[in-house]
Amino acid sequence: MLWSDWRAAIALPALFSAAACGFQPALLQDAPAGAIEDAFEVEVEGDRQGFLLEELLMQRLGHSGSAEFRLNADITLRTTDAAVPGAGGVDRKLISGRVSFEIRAIDRPEILYAGSATGSAEYSTSKSSLASIASQRDAEERMLAEVADRIYTQLILAAGEWTR
Repeated sequence: MLWSDWRAAIALPALFSAAACGFQPALLQDAPAGAIEDAFEVEVEGDRQGFLLEELLMQRLGHSGSAEFRLNADITLRTTDAAVPGAGGVDRKLISGRVSFEIRAIDRPEILYAGSATGSAEYSTSKSSLASIASQRDAEERMLAEVADRIYTQLILAAGEWTR
């Protein structure tokens, strides 16, 4: 009983101070970022990676038949050696990605918001080409998920600048 009283004594002032400073959830319906949910068409240039990023962004942004905004994105990928080749032919590779994106209203040509996000992931290669390809694809998916999260975060934080 004493433990729960102690936690309440700490939690209540924290809640009141958060409310006093103007804190409110970013995705509240009336908040600027609340307007981005289910409001996008997403178009990403590229082949497999473009398709993956498009799907990841749609998972985060939602999708409906009545989009207000269009997000266009361009992916640039680069693969470099992450370590000196190891014993048995195993190498570490680093895949880095940079995605530049623009937000436009569906019915207007001007850019409402533009930004970019980066991500990276490492993977191992081996003498087995099948295992190396699977490892590379997994790293690409992890890197693109990181980029999608960063784009989504940017959109939430900057929604007040371009949604009104």
